Amino acid sequence: MIPRDMPGYSPNIGIEFDAQRGRELLRKAGYPDGKGFPELEIFTHPGGATRGKYLCDAWQKYLGIHAHCRVLDFAELIRSLDNEPPAIFMTGWTASMPDPIAFLRGPLEVEWFGDEVEGYRELVEASTRVSNPEDRARAYQGADRQLIESGMLIPLNYARRNLLVKPHVIKFPVPALGNWFLKDVLLQQPEQSL
Repeated sequence: MIPRDMPGYSPNIGIEFDAQRGRELLRKAGYPDGKGFPELEIFTHPGGATRGKYLCDAWQKYLGIHAHCRVLDFAELIRSLDNEPPAIFMTGWTASMPDPIAFLRGPLEVEWFGDEVEGYRELVEASTRVSNPEDRARAYQGADRQLIESGMLIPLNYARRNLLVKPHVIKFPVPALGNWFLKDVLLQQPEQSL
Protein backbone atom coordinates (compact mmCIF):
# COMPACT_ATOMS: atom_id res chain seq x y z
CA MET A 1 0.00 0.00 0.00
CA ILE A 2 2.87 2.36 0.78
CA PRO A 3 4.10 3.86 -2.50
CA ARG A 4 7.66 3.65 -3.77
CA ASP A 5 10.01 6.37 -2.50
CA MET A 6 8.26 6.62 0.88
CA PRO A 7 9.72 5.27 4.14
CA GLY A 8 8.36 1.79 4.73
CA TYR A 9 7.89 0.89 1.05
CA SER A 10 8.19 -2.88 0.62
CA PRO A 11 9.02 -3.98 -2.93
CA ASN A 12 8.60 -7.71 -2.32
CA ILE A 13 5.07 -8.01 -0.99
CA GLY A 14 1.82 -8.54 -2.80
CA ILE A 15 0.02 -11.19 -4.74
CA GLU A 16 2.00 -12.52 -7.69
CA PHE A 17 0.29 -13.41 -10.95
CA ASP A 18 0.15 -17.21 -11.09
CA ALA A 19 -2.66 -18.48 -13.32
CA GLN A 20 -1.70 -22.13 -12.80
CA ARG A 21 -1.91 -21.79 -9.01
CA GLY A 22 -5.21 -19.92 -9.37
CA ARG A 23 -6.68 -22.76 -11.45
CA GLU A 24 -5.36 -25.29 -8.93
CA LEU A 25 -6.99 -23.43 -6.02
CA LEU A 26 -10.28 -23.20 -7.93
CA ARG A 27 -10.16 -26.94 -8.67
CA LYS A 28 -9.50 -27.74 -4.99
CA ALA A 29 -12.43 -25.50 -4.01
CA GLY A 30 -14.74 -27.43 -6.35
CA TYR A 31 -14.68 -25.09 -9.34
CA PRO A 32 -12.57 -26.82 -12.00
CA ASP A 33 -11.86 -24.40 -14.86
CA GLY A 34 -14.13 -21.89 -13.09
CA LYS A 35 -17.24 -24.03 -13.71
CA GLY A 36 -19.97 -23.24 -11.20
CA PHE A 37 -18.11 -20.27 -9.74
CA PRO A 38 -20.52 -17.37 -9.08
CA GLU A 39 -20.35 -14.52 -11.56
CA LEU A 40 -18.33 -11.59 -10.24
CA GLU A 41 -19.09 -7.91 -10.57
CA ILE A 42 -16.45 -5.20 -10.14
CA PHE A 43 -17.72 -1.76 -9.21
CA THR A 44 -15.56 1.13 -10.37
CA HIS A 45 -15.66 4.73 -11.56
CA PRO A 46 -15.01 5.88 -15.16
CA GLY A 47 -11.28 6.32 -14.45
CA GLY A 48 -11.01 2.64 -13.48
CA ALA A 49 -13.14 1.22 -16.31
CA THR A 50 -10.21 0.10 -18.48
CA ARG A 51 -8.47 -1.70 -15.61
CA GLY A 52 -11.77 -3.21 -14.48
CA LYS A 53 -12.49 -4.59 -17.95
CA TYR A 54 -8.94 -5.93 -18.15
CA LEU A 55 -9.39 -7.80 -14.85
CA CYS A 56 -12.71 -9.28 -15.98
CA ASP A 57 -11.18 -10.41 -19.28
CA ALA A 58 -8.12 -11.86 -17.51
CA TRP A 59 -10.22 -13.81 -15.00
CA GLN A 60 -12.20 -15.27 -17.90
CA LYS A 61 -9.11 -16.06 -19.97
CA TYR A 62 -6.90 -17.53 -17.24
CA LEU A 63 -9.37 -18.92 -14.70
CA GLY A 64 -12.64 -19.44 -16.57
CA ILE A 65 -14.43 -17.08 -14.16
CA HIS A 66 -17.17 -14.88 -15.59
CA ALA A 67 -17.08 -11.29 -14.41
CA HIS A 68 -18.25 -7.91 -15.57
CA CYS A 69 -17.35 -4.36 -14.73
CA ARG A 70 -20.03 -1.99 -13.47
CA VAL A 71 -18.97 1.61 -14.06
CA LEU A 72 -20.62 4.22 -11.82
CA ASP A 73 -19.99 7.92 -11.67
CA PHE A 74 -17.72 8.70 -8.74
CA ALA A 75 -20.44 10.06 -6.43
CA GLU A 76 -22.64 7.01 -7.08
CA LEU A 77 -19.70 4.67 -6.42
CA ILE A 78 -18.96 6.35 -3.08
CA ARG A 79 -22.67 6.14 -2.10
CA SER A 80 -22.62 2.45 -2.98
CA LEU A 81 -19.47 1.87 -0.92
CA ASP A 82 -20.88 3.79 2.05
CA ASN A 83 -24.26 2.01 2.01
CA GLU A 84 -23.61 -1.55 0.86
CA PRO A 85 -20.05 -2.21 -0.32
CA PRO A 86 -19.80 -4.74 -3.15
CA ALA A 87 -17.48 -7.71 -2.80
CA ILE A 88 -15.05 -6.24 -5.35
CA PHE A 89 -14.55 -2.58 -6.14
CA MET A 90 -11.83 -0.40 -7.59
CA THR A 91 -11.05 3.12 -6.53
CA GLY A 92 -8.02 5.22 -5.82
CA TRP A 93 -6.45 6.52 -2.66
CA THR A 94 -4.75 9.87 -2.27
CA ALA A 95 -3.04 10.55 1.00
CA SER A 96 -3.92 13.68 2.94
CA MET A 97 -0.23 14.27 3.65
CA PRO A 98 3.01 12.92 2.13
CA ASP A 99 3.59 10.40 4.91
CA PRO A 100 3.21 6.60 4.87
CA ILE A 101 0.81 6.74 7.80
CA ALA A 102 -1.72 8.50 5.56
CA PHE A 103 -1.77 5.39 3.35
CA LEU A 104 -1.79 2.89 6.20
CA ARG A 105 -4.65 4.60 8.02
CA GLY A 106 -6.72 4.88 4.84
CA PRO A 107 -8.43 1.47 5.11
CA LEU A 108 -9.21 2.22 8.77
CA GLU A 109 -10.96 5.51 7.96
CA VAL A 110 -13.68 4.02 5.76
CA GLU A 111 -15.93 1.03 6.32
CA TRP A 112 -15.74 -0.26 2.76
CA PHE A 113 -13.51 -3.22 3.48
CA GLY A 114 -15.71 -5.25 5.80
CA ASP A 115 -13.92 -7.07 8.58
CA GLU A 116 -10.65 -5.58 9.70
CA VAL A 117 -7.43 -7.52 9.42
CA GLU A 118 -6.72 -8.82 12.90
CA GLY A 119 -4.06 -6.76 14.65
CA TYR A 120 -3.64 -4.30 11.76
CA ARG A 121 -5.06 -1.28 13.56
CA GLU A 122 -2.74 -1.93 16.52
CA LEU A 123 0.32 -2.21 14.24
CA VAL A 124 -0.54 1.07 12.51
CA GLU A 125 -1.07 2.93 15.76
CA ALA A 126 2.08 1.46 17.31
CA SER A 127 4.13 2.65 14.31
CA THR A 128 3.15 6.25 15.06
CA ARG A 129 4.84 6.04 18.47
CA VAL A 130 8.26 5.00 17.10
CA SER A 131 10.62 7.98 16.99
CA ASN A 132 13.68 6.46 15.27
CA PRO A 133 13.14 6.87 11.47
CA GLU A 134 14.65 3.48 10.54
CA ASP A 135 12.66 1.64 13.21
CA ARG A 136 9.52 3.51 12.20
CA ALA A 137 10.03 2.50 8.54
CA ARG A 138 10.33 -1.15 9.67
CA ALA A 139 7.12 -0.77 11.71
CA TYR A 140 5.39 0.65 8.62
CA GLN A 141 6.63 -2.32 6.59
CA GLY A 142 5.18 -4.76 9.12
CA ALA A 143 1.76 -3.12 8.97
CA ASP A 144 1.94 -2.81 5.17
CA ARG A 145 2.86 -6.49 4.81
CA GLN A 146 -0.01 -7.61 7.04
CA LEU A 147 -2.53 -5.51 5.12
CA ILE A 148 -1.41 -6.62 1.66
CA GLU A 149 -0.93 -10.29 2.51
CA SER A 150 -4.43 -10.40 4.01
CA GLY A 151 -5.80 -9.82 0.50
CA MET A 152 -8.26 -7.26 1.88
CA LEU A 153 -7.01 -4.83 -0.73
CA ILE A 154 -4.72 -5.22 -3.70
CA PRO A 155 -2.83 -2.20 -5.05
CA LEU A 156 -2.92 -2.46 -8.83
CA ASN A 157 -0.89 0.59 -9.70
CA TYR A 158 0.56 3.80 -8.34
CA ALA A 159 0.01 7.05 -10.18
CA ARG A 160 3.04 8.97 -11.38
CA ARG A 161 3.30 12.49 -12.62
CA ASN A 162 5.93 13.18 -15.26
CA LEU A 163 6.76 16.76 -16.13
CA LEU A 164 8.78 18.31 -18.91
CA VAL A 165 10.41 21.49 -17.65
CA LYS A 166 12.26 23.94 -19.87
CA PRO A 167 15.97 24.42 -19.10
CA HIS A 168 15.46 28.06 -18.05
CA VAL A 169 13.11 26.97 -15.22
CA ILE A 170 15.51 26.80 -12.28
CA LYS A 171 12.99 26.09 -9.52
CA PHE A 172 9.72 24.22 -10.00
CA PRO A 173 8.41 22.78 -6.72
CA VAL A 174 6.21 19.75 -7.31
CA PRO A 175 3.73 19.19 -4.49
CA ALA A 176 2.99 15.67 -3.34
CA LEU A 177 -0.70 16.37 -2.94
CA GLY A 178 -1.53 18.52 -5.94
CA ASN A 179 -1.65 22.02 -4.45
CA TRP A 180 0.40 23.91 -6.99
CA PHE A 181 2.14 27.06 -5.79
CA LEU A 182 3.20 28.68 -9.03
CA LYS A 183 4.35 31.77 -7.13
CA ASP A 184 7.38 29.66 -6.10
CA VAL A 185 8.49 28.91 -9.68
CA LEU A 186 11.76 30.62 -10.63
CA LEU A 187 12.79 31.31 -14.20
CA GLN A 188 16.20 32.26 -15.49
CA GLN A 189 16.23 34.73 -18.33
CA PRO A 190 17.10 32.72 -21.46
CA GLU A 191 20.25 33.93 -23.18
CA GLN A 192 19.59 35.94 -26.30
CA SER A 193 21.38 34.80 -29.42
CA LEU A 194 22.64 37.48 -31.79
